[in-house]
Amino acid sequence: MAQYNVTIHKRFIPTLQSWGNRYVLEATTRDAAEVSAADIILVREKAMHSELVEFTSILVSSVTAFDSDFNSFPVGGVGGITSADETVPIETVVEARVNLLGGGKNLRKFYHVCPDRGSLDAAQRWATELVGTVETEIESMISALHTAATDWVSPAGHRAVGAVTIPEYRYHQFTKASKRTAP
Repeated sequence: MAQYNVTIHKRFIPTLQSWGNRYVLEATTRDAAEVSAADIILVREKAMHSELVEFTSILVSSVTAFDSDFNSFPVGGVGGITSADETVPIETVVEARVNLLGGGKNLRKFYHVCPDRGSLDAAQRWATELVGTVETEIESMISALHTAATDWVSPAGHRAVGAVTIPEYRYHQFTKASKRTAP
C-alpha cells in the first residue's frame, strides 16, 4: 500500500486565520484516502472543534516529493462544539499523543479547537469534558480508519493504535513551512 498526506484545512471565522492538520494514511489508492479523509477524518475533526471553526478544503497527495498525484476539494461546515462565552486565544491547542504499533516515537497532534473560556478549569487546564471529547474523537478516527483499510500511520509506516490527550493549556505556532524543499 502507498502512503498519502491528508490535510484538513480550516479557518477561524472571527479573524479568518487559517491552518491545517496533516495525517499520513496508508491506502491502496488516492481515491480510498480521499473517501476516508471526507467520511472519517473530517467528521471527527468537526466534532472536536468549536462552531467558530469553518472547514474549507481537503488536500490529499502522495508522500513522494514533486510528483503530481494530488487532489484538493472544497468542503463546508463548522465545528460541533457550541461557544457560549469569549473564546480562548486561537494559538492555544489541545495536544494529543498518538501511540504507534511496533514502536517509534509517538505522533504529536495539536488541535486549535477554539473553545470558549468555560473549557478551562480553575487551574487553567482544559476541562475534562473537552479533553475527553478530543480523545474520544481521535480514538474513533483511528478505529474507523483501520476498519476502512486506510490506516493512520507515521511516516515510517507504524500504525496508530491509540491516543492520549494532554490536559495542560498549550500554545503552538500557527504556520509552519513545508518540509519539502524546492528542487
